[in-house]
Amino acid sequence: MPKKNQPEERYDFIDIDDIEFDIENPRILKELKLYPEEERQEKAAALLLMSNSDQPGPGRDDLKRSIYASGGILDAIHLVPVGDKKYKVVEGNTRLAIYKDLRNDEPNNPKWQSIKSCIFYCIVL
Repeated sequence: MPKKNQPEERYDFIDIDDIEFDIENPRILKELKLYPEEERQEKAAALLLMSNSDQPGPGRDDLKRSIYASGGILDAIHLVPVGDKKYKVVEGNTRLAIYKDLRNDEPNNPKWQSIKSCIFYCIVL
């Protein structure tokens, strides 16, 4: 049993429509603030998919090709619950944006409907 105030984690495949982006993500925060608050979730995916040449690591297109070739992600994204069967990304915003993009490309492909996730629950005793 987890100790007091230590998170409990559970792995699952979560429907991507039940996950919110972290709109406080430092990679997109400045640009998101240009939009009204009610539009920020929608705009987050597009901003996350833009390649930033000053960012270390593979470009977004390379990451998308890798995820597609692998048939999904290997490492789970990290989520926290924000309501009844609703979650917010803690780590993995770009991978979620890529899944949403792949679902738009292949709307009938079940691979892109849900994403491997680790959900963190804070246990308070």
